[in-house]
Amino acid sequence: MVGLNHEFARELLWNEYPTDQRGSYFRQFWNVAGRVPEAGETIDPETLKDIKLIHGWGKTSALGANGTQPPDTPEPLVLLVRGDLLRRYPNALIYAVNAEQHPNSPRTLGTEERHPLFRGRLDPDVSYFGFNLSEDQARGGSGNAGWFFVPQEQPSEPRFGLDIGDSPAKDLSKWLDLSWGHLAADAAAQRAIRYIDLNAQLPDTSDVVPQPAEPIVTWHGDSGLGGLGSKASDLAYITLQRPVRVAIHASQLLP
Repeated sequence: MVGLNHEFARELLWNEYPTDQRGSYFRQFWNVAGRVPEAGETIDPETLKDIKLIHGWGKTSALGANGTQPPDTPEPLVLLVRGDLLRRYPNALIYAVNAEQHPNSPRTLGTEERHPLFRGRLDPDVSYFGFNLSEDQARGGSGNAGWFFVPQEQPSEPRFGLDIGDSPAKDLSKWLDLSWGHLAADAAAQRAIRYIDLNAQLPDTSDVVPQPAEPIVTWHGDSGLGGLGSKASDLAYITLQRPVRVAIHASQLLP
């Protein structure tokens, strides 16, 4: 960072820009976009910078002692994600959730979340995320249940479609279970589907019972097994895919 600022100041001077060469033009290396404050925290933008203003550095201070974080700040734990997951879902959320351990039961997700301090990408398929956690905290042990790392689909980017499923499918009792398998009587008929006909007999929606607080919606247009008179809003509600998240305990990732 010092070298980058020094060279940029020289370039400004070479181009006759009025500079005293003491400016700190570049102070941020790690990408902190999307930083989410923890509960009760108010983020000071100055603390997100990686280095202090260079002209204010002490003449006798060590080169590595001029960051904005206190000297005793622990090193962040960095999670590496490699593969097609973030290429297919580039806006997926990656965060950590504390684990809770109850007697005679597996660890479950708690309520405390920690979002990355910084993030970055190394092409073609590696992404990294820094967390305010130590290895011991994340792994758990001695009364500490540890932490889960959670990749989650972006809830503000809704997707629409049907679940994957083969024909014949089980009887349909709620919209959340509707799959391609419900649209045909057998595998051959399912493979022959080129578009969804809202007047076809299937899917049989006669036994769909709205869940508490769910609206009453219909699938079929003018004919079929079940309610009739569907609207665009009905189909949007029925085919909305709920976002998915997967929790992986840190003990499965750390040596």
